[in-house]
Order: sequence, then structure tokens, then C-alpha cells
Amino acid sequence: MDIIATVEEALTSQAVQQISGTLGESPQNTNAALTVAVPAILSALLSQATSGGFGLSSLTSLLSSARTDSNLLEDVGSLVHGPSAASSTETGRSLLKSAFGDKLGNVQNLIASQSGVQVSSASSILALAGPMILAAMKKVLGSEPTTSAVANLLCSQRTSILSGFPAGLGDAFAGRTAGTVLAVPQPKDSGMKMFGWVLLALLGVSLLAYFLLNSGTKTAVESATTKVPAVPAASKSVSGALGELFKRKLPNGIELNIPRLGIENRLIDFIEDSSKQVDKATWFDFDRVTQK
Repeated sequence: MDIIATVEEALTSQAVQQISGTLGESPQNTNAALTVAVPAILSALLSQATSGGFGLSSLTSLLSSARTDSNLLEDVGSLVHGPSAASSTETGRSLLKSAFGDKLGNVQNLIASQSGVQVSSASSILALAGPMILAAMKKVLGSEPTTSAVANLLCSQRTSILSGFPAGLGDAFAGRTAGTVLAVPQPKDSGMKMFGWVLLALLGVSLLAYFLLNSGTKTAVESATTKVPAVPAASKSVSGALGELFKRKLPNGIELNIPRLGIENRLIDFIEDSSKQVDKATWFDFDRVTQK
């Protein structure tokens, strides 16, 4: 299930008109604000899912609460006119506080500037979008989700969230960028795949150290992220079997020049594939590891 698509499908023209009429905004601007608000909230939730901190526990508690109605998306208008409107808004504001912390004001300003609604309306729209996201998630997870299940669901939405990532949201986080908010594709309690990124970083450092130690009298490494130093003659036959070199960009923007069949490329493929899990049957052979 695509959470963003599910919420957008529930936002019919009638539902948007009900929300816009309550806020005193045009339906066009209200819809534009909702289009930014939903992926913005999910981006923050995904960041917390990958960090495994307090925010993830708080989100799990909200999903377990009786106030979160999994059937809400069947009648979005109840968010502004129904008997549970006040309760839903309170739940939404609790989610926003957990997701954005002291950066909430920045996110509200971003939504207002990109959609044309007032800042106060942007605040209300975020509070309305929160319960809709929770309803979509609870529909999948049930009434008693675990933190691991919540994290897995969010991480499975990574591609969709990245494609809808609002321009300028990184600035709203005061220094954080899309890469830093969403760089880690798996949570710590979902197969420990985050360890893979650490392993990849250590592998890169090891390879760089190897090339530096075997570079003779050279004292500088030119364009380390785009050039691969000359391969020692003894290892040319091994490198040839690893396929041609090609450029691969990491989520944080760093570009690697690596063999297509090498350990680096295979490890990145594994980490970025949400369907793959760490288990005792999956092993990686570290090629080009030699000793002198």
C-alpha cells in the first residue's frame, strides 16, 4: 500500500471543499497545501523510523490509541464537521509535535509559501493531514502495532516519500537536507540493515587507505570520489572479473566509481532493497582484500 496515494485518493473534491470552507481558503490552495503536508509529515516520520528514537515510540502509541480511527479516510469530512473533529485535531497536533519538534513553525511557513494559504491555515491543514496518515497506517498495521512493524511500514514507503519530498523542506529543518533526513533506508530494529551503511563506509575507508599506502611518492589523492587509483598489477586479473567501472550515486549525493560486480555495488543493492533482510543465509565475499 502507498500511504501517500491512499490519503490523496480519500481527499475527494467534496472533502477538500469541506476543509477549505472551514478554513476560509480556496479549494485549489487547500489541495496544494495538503499535497505538501502529507509527504512532509511522512518524511519526518521516516527519519524517526530510521533513528529508532523516542519519536518512533510516540508514533506507535498514537497508532495504538483508540482515538486513531482506521476508518477515517472513508469520511474525511468528519475531520472538520464530525463529533470527533476536536479529538482528531488533538491527535494530529500530538503527531506534529513528535514529528517536527521545534521545527514545526518552519514547516508551517514552508507550506503556506508554497500553497498560498495563510500560516494559520497551514497549521490546521497539517493537523488534519496527521490523522489521515495515521488512519492509513493503522489500516495496515491493526490496532496493536509494534515499533518494528511501524518502522518497516514507513521504510517500505521510502521511494514514494522521496518522490513527493517537498522542495525546501530540508531548509525548514534548519540545516538538514533531503539526503540527511532520508539517507538511511532501514531502521535499526528491521534486520539491522543500517549496519550495512556503516560497513560500506568502513570498506571505503579501507580501500582508500590501501590505495594511499600503495601510491609510492604521491602525496595527494585527486578527486577521490570520482577517480579510482591505479590497480596494482598483481590484482588486475581479479579486477577484470569484476566488470567495468561505473559511477553510482549514494543517497547523500556522494558519487562512487566502482566495479559493476564488486562488493561495493552488491552491498549497496542489498541495503537499498527493502525486500531483503539480514539473515544467516546471506553472505558477501570481500574482493580485492590483499596483504603485504
